[in-house]
Amino acid sequence: MTSDWMKDLAKLSMASNREGKYITSKMVKSICYQNGRTLQVLNLSFCSGLDLESIQDITKNCVGLKNVDLSSTGLSKESINFLVHNLTHEVEKLNLGRLLNLKDKHVISLSKRCNRMISLDLSRTLITDISLSSVILNLNSSLEQIDIEETKISVDKLLVLRSIPTLIVLNHSFEDLEGGQFSGFIRKNIEIAT
Repeated sequence: MTSDWMKDLAKLSMASNREGKYITSKMVKSICYQNGRTLQVLNLSFCSGLDLESIQDITKNCVGLKNVDLSSTGLSKESINFLVHNLTHEVEKLNLGRLLNLKDKHVISLSKRCNRMISLDLSRTLITDISLSSVILNLNSSLEQIDIEETKISVDKLLVLRSIPTLIVLNHSFEDLEGGQFSGFIRKNIEIAT
């Protein structure tokens, strides 16, 4: 049960710095019912125990979310599928890094639905060039930061990111791309983090 001081929260982080923090669907339901209308930032990274019911409560009740971090939560395929089809259109920053059940079809749906995102973390997932094509197509006028470190995205597709005029930060795991291939990024003052 949450306390009265937790009502009307705008930001909530229950993140853990390592895997193993357990959160129940009852906890999520309580938080969502009390703070759903006011909550803008929700960080549950590295929390385990998030199930389909939890994701349903978050998407149904937290309609004003702008920043969501669900990285390293071990979400099931069903939970991810529900999330990408029901997450509020208002989300601007989303971290789905380290979700092994995240697939290209999820990123395609998500990038179409939440097409005003400015920051997207898909690092350490199994996504491919198909996902990046959808991101480039649907987030071309908003995306400022993307993390695709340790994914199955090819170097050739990575270079197509130069077509996004708003992109400022690109995190990737290609070590030999600091030279001429990224000259377009450098002109745009893009920070390239490896």
